[in-house]
Amino acid sequence: MKSIFLPVTPQSMAVAPLLAAAKLAREFDATLTTLLIQDDPRAVVPFLGEGLTVDMMQGMYEAAESEIKEQAVRAHQIFLTAMEFADMPVGITRDKRPQGANARWLVVQGSVADYVGKRARTADVAICLKPDPATSDTVEIFNDLIYRSGRPVFMVPAADPKSLDQSWEPNFQGMDFLIAWNGSAECARAVAAAKAFMPSDRPVSITQIDPTKAGRPGLSDLALYLSEHSIDTREVRAELESQSVGAQILAVAEAERSHLIVAGAYSHSRWREMILGGVTKHLVTHSTLPVFFCH
Repeated sequence: MKSIFLPVTPQSMAVAPLLAAAKLAREFDATLTTLLIQDDPRAVVPFLGEGLTVDMMQGMYEAAESEIKEQAVRAHQIFLTAMEFADMPVGITRDKRPQGANARWLVVQGSVADYVGKRARTADVAICLKPDPATSDTVEIFNDLIYRSGRPVFMVPAADPKSLDQSWEPNFQGMDFLIAWNGSAECARAVAAAKAFMPSDRPVSITQIDPTKAGRPGLSDLALYLSEHSIDTREVRAELESQSVGAQILAVAEAERSHLIVAGAYSHSRWREMILGGVTKHLVTHSTLPVFFCH
């Protein structure tokens, strides 16, 4: 674990994922790359022929450019404040990597789809804020990471997105993990990626709400796999009830006092989950815990 990627926009900028990413980087002596994606000022200027003169269009461009620069300054200040709070060195360039944890700040202009999923492909893990429908950028970033990066995604909640004192920070050796197992390839990838974080001094809880589909590995297979990596497990039995599978996973997490959930993302098709709902959608919408996803 040496490369951590955190994509943000001026609208999605928050303290919680910054502190989580910094703590993770410090724990693994890794590089944290925070990428700010800004609007291109040319994209806000209407095309000729819409009733605007050249001077009017130039004025709109300059106003947009000024606002974008101000947004970058504000976002960079939040980044620097969080890194100082986390005691994280900043200012590392690509051609000068020091020993130990470090952070760098990059700025690009374009859309989330232009950069997020593609840039994440050369990181070990991506971190993002829990999607909030009221802030469309958080939804776009999460979806682009899940579907286009091919990397594990660490979704972080934010009790108060602007508070340094109330934001969630990982302490992996002191955390109780819950693996929501279903035997799918997506869940297997999530477990394989998350085992680097799993504690060595306490068992990891593993649960399976609905029966494993024929041919898929069950809880005993998962327990054996983790034992081969010196990770102890504890089975938590849960029967499928009238609640949805996602709701029962969260109920088990609450009963077990878990700090983090590991799960596959969108084992069913994205459209099926969007229309009919599903485990991933429920966890994204309702979890107050961080969730470690893989698609």
